[in-house]
Amino acid sequence: MTGKPRGQQEKTDRDLIMARWTGVVGIFTAALAVISLVTAVIFWRQLSVMQGQLDITKRALVAVERPILLLTMNSAFVFEAGHPRFEIKIQNVGKQIGLITGVTASFVSQDDTIPPPPSQPFKDDGSACVIHTGDGHYMIGETVIVPNDSIIVYCNRQRIATTSELQGILDRVLFGFVSISVIYSDPIGFTRIAEVKFLIRPSGQFVRAFDTESVIEFPASDQAEIQRQLFGGTLRTETDNEKKSGAHISH
Repeated sequence: MTGKPRGQQEKTDRDLIMARWTGVVGIFTAALAVISLVTAVIFWRQLSVMQGQLDITKRALVAVERPILLLTMNSAFVFEAGHPRFEIKIQNVGKQIGLITGVTASFVSQDDTIPPPPSQPFKDDGSACVIHTGDGHYMIGETVIVPNDSIIVYCNRQRIATTSELQGILDRVLFGFVSISVIYSDPIGFTRIAEVKFLIRPSGQFVRAFDTESVIEFPASDQAEIQRQLFGGTLRTETDNEKKSGAHISH
């Protein structure tokens, strides 16, 4: 029995070696594909974790390094008939500048001791107040307030306070509440709404009855829509006669 010719045997051996190497390369390529897929999954999970940590860090930074507005009544209430006038102090006790885009206030007297709900749209009953600065200009547009600084604004209720209404508060038959809401944004772009409700004591002192702050993660371009949804309607302009007849508070 004769063997294969030498040249044919060498060709067969080469084909066998090439087949083996092709199989090895195929296995190696498949292994690389699996490793790449596993690596991609691990990388994606790590990226998701890192993004989550970044969001947490960002929120923590915003919570600490941000503007914080403190709303207080700057003087006592004077029980005089006319358009009640209030002096409001807005102070930035935070660590970043704040951009005030809206200030609203109202004064209601009711027989219920529970303060009005927060962010309650003002009814067209004259309880809303016209906001203006000390020089008589209305507060329109944006106001920047830096850390450790404060601004004073004034508000006159549109509806005249009658003698019976004021006497009801003095006699504790009625309970007067002054509601203040301030919309402002921080440098990162979050929009916040600070809301405070003060109870008027018969002595004229204001007692903080409700205090809250809400964070709305809307872009700054949507602030006008936020104000419209929260406060609704428009305030009528106070006439010169109403300004002259308004009840002033002593400083």
